[in-house]
Amino acid sequence: MRCFSRSFRYAWLALPLALLLALSACSSTGGTDSSSTTGTDGSTSTIGSGGTPTSTPASFSITGATVTVSPSNYQGSCNATMLFTFTATFAAPTGNPGGTASYIWTRSDGAQSGTAQTITFAPSQTVATATTTWQLGSTYGNGQQFWEAVQVQSPNTLTSNQGAFSFHCTSGGTFQVTSVSAAVDAGSYTCANGGQTFTFTATINVAPNTGGTVTYDWLRSDGATHAPYTVSVPSGSSSVTVSTTWTVGYGIPNGTYWEQVQTTAPNSITSNQATFMMRCHLQVIAASASASPTSYDCANASQFISFNGTITFAPGNNGGTLSYTWGRSDGAVQTTPYTASIPPGTTTYTLPVYPATNGEYWDIGKAAGNGTYWEKIQIAAPNSFTSNQASFTINC
Repeated sequence: MRCFSRSFRYAWLALPLALLLALSACSSTGGTDSSSTTGTDGSTSTIGSGGTPTSTPASFSITGATVTVSPSNYQGSCNATMLFTFTATFAAPTGNPGGTASYIWTRSDGAQSGTAQTITFAPSQTVATATTTWQLGSTYGNGQQFWEAVQVQSPNTLTSNQGAFSFHCTSGGTFQVTSVSAAVDAGSYTCANGGQTFTFTATINVAPNTGGTVTYDWLRSDGATHAPYTVSVPSGSSSVTVSTTWTVGYGIPNGTYWEQVQTTAPNSITSNQATFMMRCHLQVIAASASASPTSYDCANASQFISFNGTITFAPGNNGGTLSYTWGRSDGAVQTTPYTASIPPGTTTYTLPVYPATNGEYWDIGKAAGNGTYWEKIQIAAPNSFTSNQASFTINC
């Protein structure tokens, strides 16, 4: 029975006895009542008999995500690349216990940020932001629209709006170098020459074609330096060509040489390296050795093991003298090197094989003992080079 607390103006005697007893009981013991409400933030409040509310904290979740971009609608002169910045604003419930949300960025060109990124909320924090950028070349500045959005992956799933931008590049802008390419007129030194001049050219591309001045330098592989150059680009031109020369003598070592352009104003751009090679001097680039036979079974008292070898030279050489010795696994030393005259243009030379003059051999007997033995070619000139070990075995 629900009890009511109310004053009556009528005499108690006028009421039935049972009703009087019930009202008396209510007034002496008190009633109980409770109610509960659910807030818009997801929390629950309960009001008990004492009138004091109790609440259950809201769980952590992402309730909203909004993406904005700056600039959102660009029209004007454009640099070679334009940068657009996106800001994602994430919302969480009031009174949340805090937590971490994971999300990815998606784009209108189909690209995604790959590995999920995270953002952390402190207890009761309701708003947090994250940013990303998108860089586009001015060639895209034709009025197209692009967008990025965020997809929340945990603690719940949610997709934001598409933060969209468009940009339109108009004529004008800041004069700058956009690229530089370098080339050389010959790729290698002509070995018949006592000296040779190489001519390098570079094309410097600029934008916009309003005209201006470019400051640049030629860098060289030998570290040579000089004062910077300047060149004027006429209005209406989108590129300018510059050149330089490098004269080298026959005495320079074999190798690869290069020059490249580096601009310093109005901005810094470095070109590719335009290269030429010097391969005129006789140079060993490979050497291989082998033994015959490759085993000795002691059927004879001793065994002649002959060795042969092949030497490879860099192409286009002017010839020269080859000097070499044979080294052995037992430490024996050849005191007098073998020499050979190599004609110009030779790329492969085969060493003499025993019993020819300077043919190498090893007369080995049973007393040497079982094991593996070897010889190798040790080249001293025209440059230092060592071959593989040409091995044989004894198994008596």
